[in-house]
Amino acid sequence: MHARHNADLAVYRRIAAELPHGAVFVVDRAPRHVVAQGSELESSGFSPLHVEGRTAPRNGCWPSQATHCSIRWKP
Repeated sequence: MHARHNADLAVYRRIAAELPHGAVFVVDRAPRHVVAQGSELESSGFSPLHVEGRTAPRNGCWPSQATHCSIRWKP
């Protein structure tokens, strides 16, 4: 099971690496970020180390992203 989970996460990380001007966020049921990567994540002042493992904001945006966040969290 863990091998499958890790393989799935590797796919999302690869998509994020290949996605120009974007970011990929994968959230588990907690809701906690398990993947947070992409050029837009870093240009917004964040790094995967600061986001992965943290609980996702209820409104889908981190406070400093509120002006340009288009994805909303719906509990």
